[in-house]
Amino acid sequence: MKKKISLIIGIIAICIIIVGVVLLNKSSLFKGKSFTCDYKTIDEEKGYEILSTYQVNYQKDIVNKITYNTTMTSKNKDMLEDYEVQIKDLYKTLDDIYSGFKYETKMEKEKMIGTVVIDYNKIDTKKYAEDHQTLQEFMNSDNKFTVSGIKKMYSQQGIVCKNENK
Repeated sequence: MKKKISLIIGIIAICIIIVGVVLLNKSSLFKGKSFTCDYKTIDEEKGYEILSTYQVNYQKDIVNKITYNTTMTSKNKDMLEDYEVQIKDLYKTLDDIYSGFKYETKMEKEKMIGTVVIDYNKIDTKKYAEDHQTLQEFMNSDNKFTVSGIKKMYSQQGIVCKNENK
C-alpha cells in the first residue's frame, strides 16, 4: 500500500513538473521580441544634428509598440524650440485622433530631447490606415504594422535597423 501511494505521489510530482515545463515554454512563445533602428542627420549649414533611436517591439510578425528617442543638438535655441513644438503638435494631434501616442520633451543646454511611445494596441489602426493610405503597404490585411513593413518603411527613410534582440 505504501509503495502504491509513493508511486502515485511520484507520478503526480512528475506530472506537475511536466506541466510546469510546458507552461514555461509556452509563455516564452508569447514573449515579445524587439530590434532597434537608428537615424542620424547633420546639417552643418543650418547648424544642427539629429540622432534618433527606435526600439521596435513585436510578437510574431506584428509590431506592438515603438519607442522613439530623438535628440536634436544645435546652438540655435529658436531651432530647438521649433523642433520641440513640431513634435508636441504632431503627436498631440495623432493621439487626439487615433489614441496610443504618448510623448514628452525636454530642453538641456543645446539639446532638445524627445521621447515618443506609439502603442499600436491602443491605436484605431483601421481609421489610421484609412487616413494614411500610403502606409497600408507596410501593414497586413488587419491594418497592423508588420516587422517587414516597418523595416521597409524605415529603410526608405534612411533609418538603419539592427539585428533583433531576443
